[in-house]
Amino acid sequence: MNVYLVGFMGCGKSSVGQLLARQIGYEFLDLDGSIERMIGTTIAAYFSNHGEVAFRQHERKALEESTQKAKLVVATGGGTFCSPENQQIIHGSGGISVFVDAGWQIIEGRLAGSNKDRPKWQEREHARALFFERQRWYRQAMIRIEVKASSSPSDVVLKVVAALQGRACAT
Repeated sequence: MNVYLVGFMGCGKSSVGQLLARQIGYEFLDLDGSIERMIGTTIAAYFSNHGEVAFRQHERKALEESTQKAKLVVATGGGTFCSPENQQIIHGSGGISVFVDAGWQIIEGRLAGSNKDRPKWQEREHARALFFERQRWYRQAMIRIEVKASSSPSDVVLKVVAALQGRACAT
């Protein structure tokens, strides 16, 4: 079984994912990093040169490849889970999706000034609209973990572990 962390950019998927993987004895995979190795450049540069549609094809391939391994904690990109096909890849492989739910104010505070590295964070109002648009997708995850301004990555990991254990006990 793999655990897929989903949510908007800046919610903490990578930080939480690394700690979670260590905590439960899984390997950590940053999907964006995997894609960058596949395409040989940064996601921002690829987005700029080839567009989102081409990027999403590589993203789907990297996601499919992740299902070939077991015991992974995968930090997905902010848009990965916003596709029924990608959700099917995750859930169809027996993966568990976990929504790392940080509110807009938390995200905005974390990402202020980081637009050069994030293609979808070019202007605040566009990013804000995208954040609220994507919420309906993220809410389709199997588990939702609320992140508060005071939550550390370790706090979030404890909540994820408890939720995963709760799922295991329920089956």
